[in-house]
Amino acid sequence: MITARVAEQWDLELDDVFVTIGHRFGRVELRRRMRDYVRGLLAPVARKNCWQLAEQAGHATRRTAKVPNGRGFATKGELARHIVPRSLASPLPIAWVTTDAAYGQESRLRRLLEQSGVGYVPAVPKSQFTVGCPRIDGLFAKAPAEAGRRSHAETAPKSPVVAFRCGDRTLRRP
Repeated sequence: MITARVAEQWDLELDDVFVTIGHRFGRVELRRRMRDYVRGLLAPVARKNCWQLAEQAGHATRRTAKVPNGRGFATKGELARHIVPRSLASPLPIAWVTTDAAYGQESRLRRLLEQSGVGYVPAVPKSQFTVGCPRIDGLFAKAPAEAGRRSHAETAPKSPVVAFRCGDRTLRRP
């Protein structure tokens, strides 16, 4: 069993560690977050994910994040399928929507955008499967000339990006 004295000694030794490495963090807020993060990792918390660590450190609770009690977890795609229709129904002059690959992979979101009649440009990975073509890069290869002029290809950190020229805009596709 850990006594209060032993726990206090560990706490002092942990403070010494923080003093030793604290200079590596340029701002005091970052040093405090690092300290709280390490304390969270050492805490007797059943699951150690970002949300539990933040709660353990007192940085995030449902109340401080203003999350209603009845609200459950939602994926990015589910959130977007809820937010996009509300945004389109607003008085804002929304002519088109663009998304990153996290949303672009959501077929239900793409379908919702198509049905809404708004223009949309979702980023998708080149390995994305499409109707009539096993991968999106194969669909680009089959695109007719009037669909856009291929202007160049470049290498992104994770995968090649193909750029298509459409009128006066360049669309870059992963």
